[in-house]
Amino acid sequence: MLCSRASRASPGDRKPTATSLAAELNLIRSRKAQHSTAGSIAMEPRRTTFTPRFAITLLFVAVVSYFWGGFTVYKQIFPYRQIQNLKNKYVGDSLTSSPRYTMFQTFSPTSDVVMVGDSLTADAPWNEIFPKVQIANRGIGGDTTDNILLRMDTILSVTPKKALIMVGINDIRRGASLDTVFQNYREIVKRLQQAGVTVIIQSTLECSKDVCGDRIYQVRDLNKQLEAFAKRNNIAFLDINADLSSPSDGLLSKYSYDGIHLLGSGYVKWSEKRDCPGRC
Repeated sequence: MLCSRASRASPGDRKPTATSLAAELNLIRSRKAQHSTAGSIAMEPRRTTFTPRFAITLLFVAVVSYFWGGFTVYKQIFPYRQIQNLKNKYVGDSLTSSPRYTMFQTFSPTSDVVMVGDSLTADAPWNEIFPKVQIANRGIGGDTTDNILLRMDTILSVTPKKALIMVGINDIRRGASLDTVFQNYREIVKRLQQAGVTVIIQSTLECSKDVCGDRIYQVRDLNKQLEAFAKRNNIAFLDINADLSSPSDGLLSKYSYDGIHLLGSGYVKWSEKRDCPGRC
């Protein structure tokens, strides 16, 4: 009995074998691997599943935004005016960086007539249309009545006897009120007359109704104000829309390549007006 009891060892007295040590090491490694995997899973960012429904929603938002942007510009509704105001406030005007404007500052030949306006004026080869008259073309693409007031010095520098004005469509397209456009127009006329220049007001050319929509009625309202102003102040008024536009369509397609600007045939009609430069 004594020998039997002495041969039994307590668990604490047992010596570890190579097999038991290997088993312990494998267990420790297994627990560490499980812990590491759990940690990496917990830290992995959540991924968004790109489902067909999500793609359709994005496409719908993009299409609606595109057409709303176009409709905003076309109808000049929110946020068209707000964007224009921010642009004018923070971006400013590009007149001083216009290459054409720098030409006006550099060259100022004495002329009989000065043509004042935007791209509709700038695009015409006036000296070729009226070869017997010395004409200074002071048109700049995209110009507004505000810009013309800023560059009056380059208009008066050619010491013209007469000035023909045609401007306003870009003001309207950019959301300016008719009161502002008309006030600027009167100031342009005033400065020219103060310099001894005979002024001839030309109606603002209508655009195609397909292109401009309801803005064509704003152009017509402006022209009514200009014609009445010219009549009150004994100033010649040329209605160039009479031959180039129709009441239902605005600017006729046979005279324009984009519903705004003129083809050569359009300038022929313009030049046939009895008070154009060659006959003024």
